[in-house]
Amino acid sequence: MRNKKQIVAVGVLTLFSIAFVVCCLFLPLFYMKLCDFYTSEVVIEGNFSLVNFIKLGGNDDLFFSNLDASGPMWLTLATICFNILTIIGCAILTVLSILGLVFAIKGKNFSFKNSAVYKLAGFVGVFGIISFIAQIVGFIVLTSLANNLIFFYPIAGCFVNFVLAIAILVSSRFVKNKEGVLNKNKLRDSIFFGLTFALSVGLIIMLVCCTQFSNEISTIIWGEENLTFLNLSKMANDSTLNLAKNPFYGDVPLGVSFYAMSIVVIGLIFLAIYSIIGLIRCLCNKSTNWLSIRVKRWSRAILDTFAILFIFLMCSCTVLFSNIIFKIPELNLNPSCFSLFACIEFVVPFLLVVLTSFIGVYNNKEDKDIKVENNI
Repeated sequence: MRNKKQIVAVGVLTLFSIAFVVCCLFLPLFYMKLCDFYTSEVVIEGNFSLVNFIKLGGNDDLFFSNLDASGPMWLTLATICFNILTIIGCAILTVLSILGLVFAIKGKNFSFKNSAVYKLAGFVGVFGIISFIAQIVGFIVLTSLANNLIFFYPIAGCFVNFVLAIAILVSSRFVKNKEGVLNKNKLRDSIFFGLTFALSVGLIIMLVCCTQFSNEISTIIWGEENLTFLNLSKMANDSTLNLAKNPFYGDVPLGVSFYAMSIVVIGLIFLAIYSIIGLIRCLCNKSTNWLSIRVKRWSRAILDTFAILFIFLMCSCTVLFSNIIFKIPELNLNPSCFSLFACIEFVVPFLLVVLTSFIGVYNNKEDKDIKVENNI
């Protein structure tokens, strides 16, 4: 039987999600005007969408302005990049919402989607609002301190994204309490406990053992390739870096990002432990309610903490790129500082939230021990 309220709720959320992705990518977000430090001539001016802003990344004038004028140019550029994580989450949310809408129209049970949709929509809405506030503050502070050399003003797209983020957050509330009851399924629960464990361990390995920045960037700054996040963080405060043998100006965001990464790794360790124990208990036909609840909560906590790591990574990359262009302007580098592993890591925390939503929490008579376990 079709649930008309559910169809409307998921349908509205789907429209808002699609609108956010399209508007954030292509609708002009801000007006920017950069003037030459010595001649006061305009070098860059216009309205920029996120796509146009990313294309502008290779323009040296954008990064020279970081050092030519007072004010947090690097921080303002980083806050604009915060939209990237929101778009990734919103794209995954759109796919889930469309899938859920199809099942709802057909009157079929697709109960896991309500949990996943609610959590992802909550993250997208909150992080979208945070990104908007950060951009507005960055625009105001930079324009005020830039000695009439740099001007940043939010325009229609920025405010449209803010309204859509709020709309997504509010819309998610209408699917929160509509989660159907999952039928107990040993095979399904075992598979997704196992997948959660594998993905958690994989993300730990990528964060600790793989390079987060491109080899081109790390070679220029530190003179070495394949540096792990741990090594990069340790070297951030080194005053004998390869970059013109001067102190690295991005040590604060990169240093803080190391601690944020450590918290993410600790959370992933707990998630991996809960998942493997849940897999074993599930295969032994024992109750996994307590473990199921924990993996769901830890997956969302990891996503929230990862957002903090993403923020500091964006700040670090902006400082890195601007310093490289200032010290060695003839390099003409690709504006992307991230390695392939880092790009994969941006997606994995969202996938953990989706995977854990497939694991059932049951309220059968045989699972009475959940009340006892929840008190431990």
